[in-house]
Amino acid sequence: MSARDDADLWLGELRRRWASLAQAGIAVLGIVGSFVLPPPVSGPGAPVWSRLAQLVAALLIALMFVATRRTRRGGTAVWPWVALASLGLAVGTAVGYDHLTRAWSCVYDGSRVVVGDEYTDKGREHRGKDPDAACETVIQDFAGRVDDIWQAEGIRRRQSILAAVYVGAVALFTICIVAVVEAIAQVDRAHTRVQTRRAGP
Repeated sequence: MSARDDADLWLGELRRRWASLAQAGIAVLGIVGSFVLPPPVSGPGAPVWSRLAQLVAALLIALMFVATRRTRRGGTAVWPWVALASLGLAVGTAVGYDHLTRAWSCVYDGSRVVVGDEYTDKGREHRGKDPDAACETVIQDFAGRVDDIWQAEGIRRRQSILAAVYVGAVALFTICIVAVVEAIAQVDRAHTRVQTRRAGP
C-alpha cells in the first residue's frame, strides 16, 4: 500500500470519527448552553466563541475517551472523584461567569453588549451631563455605539476574559459529563461481572 493510500485511509478514519465527536460536542454545548449563555456581544466577531467552545468540548470528549480506555482495568474509584472535582470547578466557574457578565454588560435592543471600564472623551462628557443615567440609557443615547462611550481596548479585554471563562466552564462541564457516564458504565460492568460469576458453574 502506497503512502498516499495510507494518508487517504487515515483521513477517511479521521473524518468519520470527527463527525461523531463534533456531534457529541454540539450535544454537550446544547446541555451547557441551557444554563450558561454565550458571552455578550459588542461586534460581529462574537459567534466564534461558541464555535471554539464546541471544538474544545469535542476534543475533550476524545481525550476523555482515550483516558477511560487506559484506566478501564484500574477500577471505578477515579471517575467519581474526577466528576465531583470537575463539577465543583464548573459550578464555580459558571457562577463567576454569570457575575462578570452582569457586571460588564448592559442590555441594548434586546441583547447584552459588553461595556468597557474607561470612558472616552464623548462618554465622559455625557456622564458629566447626566451622572445618574443607567448604562442602558447611555447606550441608547449613543445608538448602541459602545466604542463611542468606552475605550475599545477595555471592551476587547473584557470580551476576551468572558469568552475564556465561558470556554472554561464548557470544558469543565464536558469533563464532568464524560466522567459521570464512565463512572456509571464501570459500575454496570462490575455488576455484570459479579452476576456472571454468580451464574457460573
